[in-house]
Amino acid sequence: MLHAINLTERSLERLHRRNVSDAEIIDFQQLLNDARAEMADTGKSSKQVLMAMDSTELSLLQRANSLAQNINANELSEEGATNLLKQPDFSDRVDINNDGIVEVGIARTLVFPPVNAPPFVKQAWNKASEGMQETDLMTLQLHMHLVVFGVQIEGIPTKTPLAPEQQWSADGIQTLLSDLYGALEFAVNMDGWTDTHKMEKEVYSRFEQALENTSPSGSFYRTTQSNQQATEKHVSTENIDKQTSYETLMQLVLDARIGLDRTKLKEIDEKIQALESDTSLDPATKKDMLQQLEKQKQNVLDEAQKRIEHEQKLRALQQQLMQ
Repeated sequence: MLHAINLTERSLERLHRRNVSDAEIIDFQQLLNDARAEMADTGKSSKQVLMAMDSTELSLLQRANSLAQNINANELSEEGATNLLKQPDFSDRVDINNDGIVEVGIARTLVFPPVNAPPFVKQAWNKASEGMQETDLMTLQLHMHLVVFGVQIEGIPTKTPLAPEQQWSADGIQTLLSDLYGALEFAVNMDGWTDTHKMEKEVYSRFEQALENTSPSGSFYRTTQSNQQATEKHVSTENIDKQTSYETLMQLVLDARIGLDRTKLKEIDEKIQALESDTSLDPATKKDMLQQLEKQKQNVLDEAQKRIEHEQKLRALQQQLMQ
């Protein structure tokens, strides 16, 4: 038997914030139940059901889902159409292509934990992020999403998302925690222990502990307990040579940011100098070898330039998703 959809308290709260009246909320709930029944009885898709709705029904769906543009069912993916007919609190929305971004109409909303994550992960995250400021939470959710799913540059993903059963397995979660602490270590080495980095470390620690408490086999998370300790050890300012000049430190930070392998460049330059002073080689051979070394040097610089362009696109994407 098909159970009726009853709007949750959080859904009702969101609808009221969107200035949907009590009478309209009743109509909206009925619309969801009617659509669900029609799909069950006829086998129609969400998109097909939407295409049969009149302008009044579509307008109500638009307001209930806080969409800026009118709904045109022909423009929607099946995921976008399906989520228009779900609870506004995201409790039952779907991510059909498992990219970590939930399509609602034509809108794309980043969600962490992903809707495809198992309940114990969502419970652990809610526990770890409890009481956080909304802006801090949004920033952290974006960061977590990028670590799990990577980014898309010109429609091409930089990382292939794992299936949920792999991503949230023991090995998958251990890899995620390791990546998070590793990224934190790198950031602290560049910027020091900022308030943001301290907040991230605290949340990661709570998330790790909550996963251990809520997961079906929490004991395996103990293998990652040294992660945060290693982070503190590696980023300690006591490990920095006191004699290192400020200029050298700044150069190291810059090189790290753009992925420039200055050691490799130094090795190539030394080989070039050695070749130039080598009188045993004939001019043609020396010229050819020097050209090869110059090409290697240019490849190193080109890789750094690609890294700069990648980070610029990443920052643009972050700003877009945070809007």
